[in-house]
Amino acid sequence: MLRRLSKLSDNELVALAVKDHSPAVAELIERHKGMVFTLAFRLLQNHHDAEEAAQDAFVKAFRSLQSFRADSQFATWLYRICYNTCLTRLRKAPTPDNADYLAKESAFAESVFDELEHKDRVEFINAAMAKLPPDEATIITLFYMDDMPIAEIAEVTAITEGNVKVKLFRGRKRLLVYLEDILKHETASLV
Repeated sequence: MLRRLSKLSDNELVALAVKDHSPAVAELIERHKGMVFTLAFRLLQNHHDAEEAAQDAFVKAFRSLQSFRADSQFATWLYRICYNTCLTRLRKAPTPDNADYLAKESAFAESVFDELEHKDRVEFINAAMAKLPPDEATIITLFYMDDMPIAEIAEVTAITEGNVKVKLFRGRKRLLVYLEDILKHETASLV
């Protein structure tokens, strides 16, 4: 039975989950838990808070599963719930001072980046992503890690497609600056 569930689409699983089919609920959670946590972590920038927000998002989603309309993808609907859950948490929490975000283009990061091991790349990208404003980190995560189209990101974040493109552009520029800084310190320590 579990093997058959894994072959069902999200919408088919939702139809079963609405009828209190717990294996279908478990399959939906298993499919989306990684991305829901990643989205929450990018916004909240704290592992513990992200876990709680991800759990809250799943609870909210499954409590209101009856209201899910199949006119959008289940993942988009779920990510929207997660995004709103995180924004609510951020509004309640004090916001840290933002750093000065002057972006500049440079080939330095690219040349050093090519020489790094994959593990190091992931570590450095995560460190740089943690420095991004939560909205830009979220958009970059959805676009690159989840291969979500701009239109769906706009739906998840409730901003215009144009604004998503602007935030994606700015986020990439900032990410490059942060990676350059991290890599300069890393290469300096090697010398």
